[in-house]
Amino acid sequence: MIAVSVLITTYNLEQYIEKTLNSVLCQKTDFEYEILVGDDGSTDATLDIVEKVRNRSHINIEIYKMPRDYNKKYNPIYRASRNRLNLLKYAKGEFVTFLDGDDLYVSDVFLQTEFDILSHNKEYVMCGCDLILYDSDKAVQKRVNGECLSEGKISKRKYWSKYWVPAECFLYRNVYKKVKKIEMNHNVFDDNLIVFYFMKYGEIYYINRPMVAYRQNPTDWKKKSKLLQDLYSAMDIYEEIRINPKLRLQTVIRHFGQLCTLFENMSKLQADSFNRERYICKKNRYRVFYWLLCYEKIGIVEKVLLYIIRQGLYILSPIINVVMNFI
Repeated sequence: MIAVSVLITTYNLEQYIEKTLNSVLCQKTDFEYEILVGDDGSTDATLDIVEKVRNRSHINIEIYKMPRDYNKKYNPIYRASRNRLNLLKYAKGEFVTFLDGDDLYVSDVFLQTEFDILSHNKEYVMCGCDLILYDSDKAVQKRVNGECLSEGKISKRKYWSKYWVPAECFLYRNVYKKVKKIEMNHNVFDDNLIVFYFMKYGEIYYINRPMVAYRQNPTDWKKKSKLLQDLYSAMDIYEEIRINPKLRLQTVIRHFGQLCTLFENMSKLQADSFNRERYICKKNRYRVFYWLLCYEKIGIVEKVLLYIIRQGLYILSPIINVVMNFI
């Protein structure tokens, strides 16, 4: 019986995919696991490499191809999110984990270690670990969380207020096999929002050692200005609250600094260069951020509401700083 499903998403990753797959195939386990590869229409040799690895693999590797119109420009996060959800439908394992096709495991007992924790502790819905950042092929000599997080159970409120552990550092109970649906925006089943989704179903256990390497390749995200990065990160507030409304206070605390930055730079947000973000906010009903981006065009009621929010941020700032230091 398949105990764990490893879900790998790819798109034009011929340079990395073999190392990624080998890191999964090298796992030492006393249970059966499978690998599901979801390809988003690669035009390079990615799929050829996956096929080559599959032909020599002792582990079952299934390939699922996403339809793609090559004359159309896609949002890469939206595509990757739907790719993951598509793979999740086919996962046979009682536990699942996600892995980008350019990242890899740096421990051959990653799956076994997290599997053992979840198998013997039913209250936990996920088990995670620390990671090492990679800048292309060069390892950054720095762990992401280091000693900031202690090994053991992590309070959901504490984790969500302050910390970041990428989704692929976790092994999750496959709740999809029971619920048969994912109640969230299918375009944003990505990174922290994956973690936030699974939080609804149980507790978190953390292992304080790095077992995953997270590759930071040149991306459009790094090319964005700090203000634009803060805007996109803060926009997650709406999705996070929709997924798990019980943690809305922790969500605001998590994004507090970004909110302050956006209000302080409201005049800059009126530029035409933010037209794409205006469209996204309007389409997804991110009302506060739409008002911030359209301040010169909104009505008096919306402006008063923004003023109240801004004053609230100013009043709460010293309190939030104390809370963050305390947790």
